Amino acid sequence: MFVKHCKVEIYLMPLKLQDSRKQQEIHHINMSRVDTIGSLELVMRDLFDIPDDVEVRLWNKYMSNTYEQLNKREQTLQEAGFYSGQIMIIEIRNKDGTWPRGGTGEGKKDEVRAQELVLCDNPGCKKPAKLHCAQCKEKTCSGCAGSHLLKKSKKGHNMVEYKDKTQQGDILYCTTHEHEKCELYCEQCEIPVCLKCLSGKSHKGHDYTETSALFDLKRTCVIKDRDSIKNHIQQLKEQKEVLDTNLKETKEKYKNLVTEVGVRKEGILKAVERAANNKVQKIEDLKTLDINQIQAQKEKLEQQIAKANAVLESQEGLLKGHSPSELFSFESKASDLKDIPEMIVLKEHSFKKGLLSTEVIEGGFGEID
Repeated sequence: MFVKHCKVEIYLMPLKLQDSRKQQEIHHINMSRVDTIGSLELVMRDLFDIPDDVEVRLWNKYMSNTYEQLNKREQTLQEAGFYSGQIMIIEIRNKDGTWPRGGTGEGKKDEVRAQELVLCDNPGCKKPAKLHCAQCKEKTCSGCAGSHLLKKSKKGHNMVEYKDKTQQGDILYCTTHEHEKCELYCEQCEIPVCLKCLSGKSHKGHDYTETSALFDLKRTCVIKDRDSIKNHIQQLKEQKEVLDTNLKETKEKYKNLVTEVGVRKEGILKAVERAANNKVQKIEDLKTLDINQIQAQKEKLEQQIAKANAVLESQEGLLKGHSPSELFSFESKASDLKDIPEMIVLKEHSFKKGLLSTEVIEGGFGEID
């Protein structure tokens, strides 16, 4: 008995097609994973209006700066290791027999390195980066270098030419293939992969993201988290300043209340001295209660500020460190620090003079409310 197994392809693979003469124009199409390189060439010839008698060759852009020639026309897209969003480039041979990208065109694998424009990290600046601060890990153009050097830094600044900076901190090495650099990140397996990993079957048809882009995204998350914590600390400090002012004003108000009671006491008979002392004691009790509440909230704010500063220092070290594993394991702490305690509202007290009489000295001395 023979059993036949059939596979059904539900979702086609999206591809991006470019003409080497106009690489700024990108055309999006969907193709089956079992379509061949030859059928892809026919589609691109028709799309870019290239006659059949004109010699072409196809390139697979599988990293930001590397292109691989596709020369096996009978090979399927899946066998060639295509992934969703793959960029394909068609190149037309020059009339003199040469190729615009160079190479022999005889089926050998050619790698072409392309230099990408790196921009200044200063917000709002779109100029090319010329310098790199080794301490802050930031890129600057010539115009922004001065303002960067004026920024406060515990470790100072070390500006070097951007082309001379080292990138060792941004390199991940494959755990499966020793000494191989991981320049892509497999979104399905959620692990960095090297070129040898891509040639295996375990990652066929998967979607990939460049690790450099992932590093930039992680750095953006850390910077956003850091800025959020800085803002949180600033809010805590502003509340502390309000409490300091309230504490000073509260002490002054209670001092004035005591003075009023003293003036009142001096104007009446010694018979009311005991009543005056009772009122002063009540004022002191209220004063102690309010000051204790303010001091307690002040101490709580100082503890939160210290905790937030500790997290901030840890993340500053993460940004300036050279550990990709720690950067990948980063988890945001900003949400844990966003709670800002409500300001306490103290009851306003005042001294009301009473109608003093010889019969009811206690009742007529006054009240503290």
